[in-house]
Amino acid sequence: MAIFATVFAFIKGSRLAQLGLLIVFVAIATLAISKCTGSNRKEAAQARQTSASGEAIANAAKDAVETVSGRSEAELAIDAAVAEAKKDIGNAQSSADIRVVVARELCRFKEYRDDPACIVRQPASR
Repeated sequence: MAIFATVFAFIKGSRLAQLGLLIVFVAIATLAISKCTGSNRKEAAQARQTSASGEAIANAAKDAVETVSGRSEAELAIDAAVAEAKKDIGNAQSSADIRVVVARELCRFKEYRDDPACIVRQPASR
């Protein structure tokens, strides 16, 4: 306790000591404020990053749903074409009729439209 009294008396009597104490106090206050502000900046940056990550995940999920949906539609179209071809094949009277049905159905698909056999046949569009 005596030491505090001695230091206080020294500071009270010396302008230089008071100025030094003021500088130390201002430095401590500045550090404390910057520490608090820095934390808020980090939190804001983290919030922006989290938001951006959430948007990226949402976009990826949307793309995945669209891809699966597109595949489902394509699969349904293929299934319908196969069912129609099966029906036409079942109604065929000869193996030549079956070849005509199969060629017609294959030429309907985009992958085979440019095939020379399909170009020559030029099947009627349905």
